[in-house]
Amino acid sequence: MPQYLKSTLSENKSETTARVNHYEFRNRPFSVSDVFLTQIGDSKLLTKGEDVKRVYDLKLSTKRFRTFLSTFLPGDTIGILPRNDPVEVDKLLVRLNVEAEAEKWYNLSISEDTTKKNATIPKHIPISGVFRDIFTYYVDIRKPPKKLFLKALIPYTRDPQEAEKLQEVCSPKGSKQYSDLITGSAQTLSGLLNKFPSCSPPVEVILEHSSPLQPRYFSIASSPLENDALHITFFVVENEDGTKGVCTGWLEELVNLNESQRAKIPIYFRKPNNFRIPSDSSLPLVMVATGTGLAPFKGFLDHRLLLRKNGKRDTGDAVLFYGCRYRDRDFLYAERMEEYLDNGALTKLYTAFSRDGEEKCYVQNRIDRNGEEFVNYVLNKNAVIYVCGNMKTVVKDVKEAVVNNLVEYGDLDLEVAREYLNELVKNDRFVIDSWS
Repeated sequence: MPQYLKSTLSENKSETTARVNHYEFRNRPFSVSDVFLTQIGDSKLLTKGEDVKRVYDLKLSTKRFRTFLSTFLPGDTIGILPRNDPVEVDKLLVRLNVEAEAEKWYNLSISEDTTKKNATIPKHIPISGVFRDIFTYYVDIRKPPKKLFLKALIPYTRDPQEAEKLQEVCSPKGSKQYSDLITGSAQTLSGLLNKFPSCSPPVEVILEHSSPLQPRYFSIASSPLENDALHITFFVVENEDGTKGVCTGWLEELVNLNESQRAKIPIYFRKPNNFRIPSDSSLPLVMVATGTGLAPFKGFLDHRLLLRKNGKRDTGDAVLFYGCRYRDRDFLYAERMEEYLDNGALTKLYTAFSRDGEEKCYVQNRIDRNGEEFVNYVLNKNAVIYVCGNMKTVVKDVKEAVVNNLVEYGDLDLEVAREYLNELVKNDRFVIDSWS
């Protein structure tokens, strides 16, 4: 199908002298706030040594949203609106042969002779602005291409063999070839175009098939009672091709800049779900986490710590099962945990280190070793269980451990134990925050 977008470029920016505020056009799922521009107040690298991810604690200034702080609770999340890596953007502009137009003003419209029904300008791209900003703020340049996009590239591919390869990948029988393509070197926009050197599509075709650059979500790892800061915890995603995560790579870059050089970070608050600290502080909590899944529980425990320091001593028990690789390399907030234990904000801490010693130990193993106590909290103390970790590994294994211990120490048969766990989930007494 012929392209339906039309773009015009000019040096004239008389309509406005400023760049478009990109966050006003960005997708913000489940937003319950405006976008706030905040700055890094402080940062700390929480891990060290080999065979562990680089994990940071980031303290964000609350100056722009201080009046909003009272509306969130530990466990809630914020969305950060990242930008694409400028180096990747420059390479893409060169590949598209439009680097000379990078700072020009563009205007988008629908082609007058298009035959496409209900043709519209993609909602995630402003009608006008600075050309470079399209690929910096609005378009996901790393998202694996869809077959429809690959098919649209065929008319602009000069080499017959490359065009035939694209045709084959797009065919109903090309599922394996398509899967191999998007999981290999062609899983990003630049990678795809470099895979087919003779392909020179107009920018408009790229934009017609583009996906919006999505926000990245982070648990709030602090208490609203700490009214001068909001903390998040993140690990730096490192890809096989040497690139870093779009957002985490950007955040690490900001951390390593001087304060005067740091860009402001656009954030927004997301609609809360049931993964938040109970309003009744007397309820016992059983928390299970691995790695950066500890972030929301750090917020829980900060909140309990400040409540207790402010005189509220009738907080229920709080038990934490936490797993990471090494005690001395990636045990996040280890010193902070001691303060929680000393103050009583944390009742008990059970740790599992999977790479220390000859025998691997995971959080589900710690639950098994303390199964009787765990089941007592569940059956007799009305505790709320929170699990934060990978859905396919941590959550799955923890659920299995809970069921097995309900059988062993709760005198339930297997099917009843499984049904009991389902009831806990339905009644918000087994609450999950996960990723895949």
